[in-house]
Amino acid sequence: MIVICIVLAGVIWGTIPNQAEAKKELFVSPSGSDNSKGTKNKPLKTISKAAKIAKKGTVVTIKKGTYPEHIVLKNSGTKKEPIIFQAEKPNTVKITGKKKGNQEQLILINNKQYIQIKNIELTNFWTKKEDFTPIAIMVTGKSSHIRIEKTYIHDLGTKHKNGNAHGIAVYGNKPIKDITLVKNKLAHLKLGYSEAMVLNGDVSTFKITDNTLTKNDNIGIDIIGGEGVSASKKTDKARNGSILRNNVSYQSSKHNPAYKGEQAAGGIYIDGGENVLIKGNTSNNNDIGIEVASEHKNKVAKDIRVLNNTVRQNNYTGIAVGGYDSSVGGIKNVVISGNILADNDKIGQEAGQLLIQSHITQLKVTNNKLYNKKAGFFISQGEKQKIKAVLSGNKYYLRTGDKFLSTWQGKRITSFSKFKKLTAETGKIIKRK
Repeated sequence: MIVICIVLAGVIWGTIPNQAEAKKELFVSPSGSDNSKGTKNKPLKTISKAAKIAKKGTVVTIKKGTYPEHIVLKNSGTKKEPIIFQAEKPNTVKITGKKKGNQEQLILINNKQYIQIKNIELTNFWTKKEDFTPIAIMVTGKSSHIRIEKTYIHDLGTKHKNGNAHGIAVYGNKPIKDITLVKNKLAHLKLGYSEAMVLNGDVSTFKITDNTLTKNDNIGIDIIGGEGVSASKKTDKARNGSILRNNVSYQSSKHNPAYKGEQAAGGIYIDGGENVLIKGNTSNNNDIGIEVASEHKNKVAKDIRVLNNTVRQNNYTGIAVGGYDSSVGGIKNVVISGNILADNDKIGQEAGQLLIQSHITQLKVTNNKLYNKKAGFFISQGEKQKIKAVLSGNKYYLRTGDKFLSTWQGKRITSFSKFKKLTAETGKIIKRK
């Protein structure tokens, strides 16, 4: 009986953990102390301290304030018990980084799994150094199941003419999988030669959904392959993901000192990525609305579907496919369908609503609605070589008083009937005001 009582007592005691263990919640406040227990009434002072001690299932709740620190996550969560970092209330927590420090990331997630970041603002992190790259949030190493949600990343970056910076960067130097970026806002970033939101290297299975990117001075969303980020050439490409319902606007390199006035920033760019769905996005007033290509010789962006997007009033062109010249890579098996392309090529470079460039294999352009800007081009295919492309069922909304203008295989076309003959297009012209 004594033994039984002891065992029962042990069971009872085991089911009544202390309050901190039961809740698995840590609190952080600028008025707290890193020597405290991290309770609601006795919070920690720094997010960094919480990141060191948070175990699987821990929710780190951050109280209102500004946190001048750089955070490195030390532990992983699990599928049932992720580690969550969240603001106690939206729009109340700012992470700014230290004025002096060597860490390039405000938040670093390296070799971690099942992590969530929510409702945190990251800002005011600048450099004047060429060899220092400010990054708000970076995911690297063998990481997986990372969710970044409702962050506001703004007014940070590089002030060096040859510098680089990122808002959110996922770099697959080792296999990374299951990345979710949802309802984040990235604005007023000074990016140098780099991108606001980028997945590069061995990154597979991702969702980029309902984000807003505006007024950044280079590419908005970029899915990259072929840059040698992964040691394996076979897996050195971001792949198997979706880019859905994002709103991308005013991404332009015009005033970016790295580009010397060139307007080359894409709203959404697939640069050597593979098996990506781009659907239901709005990409307006960028330099390029959506681009699919590879910047690396003998490499391609492959198996890309560009569906049902609205692409308006971009400076250079609406949608661009293929390498920017014959010395770089191209595309293979790309479908562009159901999109609205309207009033692009604002700067009048004759790039039109759709620009078809070098190294094109298996391109289908079907059932899109194209609206020319005044006296502007619909489709520009300036390369003289024949390309493997199918044009079918597209509607060309021509302004009253304008001639139909396109180029095909380097020839200027001013007749829709001639364009149909050259391309086998099955679509039609519709007059508009």
